[in-house]
Amino acid sequence: MLLEYCIVNNHSVQPYEYLSTEPLDDGKTYLVRFTSSRRTETLRCPYCNGQVHICGNCTMQLPDIPRYPGTRQMAEMIYHRYRCLSCARTFGGKIPLRYPHTKIPDRTARKHSINMPILPCTLP
Repeated sequence: MLLEYCIVNNHSVQPYEYLSTEPLDDGKTYLVRFTSSRRTETLRCPYCNGQVHICGNCTMQLPDIPRYPGTRQMAEMIYHRYRCLSCARTFGGKIPLRYPHTKIPDRTARKHSINMPILPCTLP
């Protein structure tokens, strides 16, 4: 589908890879899965600038704008947790689709014009 092709192209630049699109049990909701492909060689600790390693994975589901009328779409983002080798603090990877400090996708915030300032999307 064209939409899936566009999603794959948009995320080939960012540190996420498209995994799959699956219908859920209710038949009206589709789950689009992405996984982090970020490597740790270029990533530094935001607290002490030390080297980090991946210490786990987390999942966040974001409600997304549906592609077909009468359906719902969820974006499932599988992202890494990192631990600093110097200070031992942990932190999560950035999710490019998410509106800052919320569980709302950026384009949903823009479409519904919620009462928050729309920030420009930044790529890591």
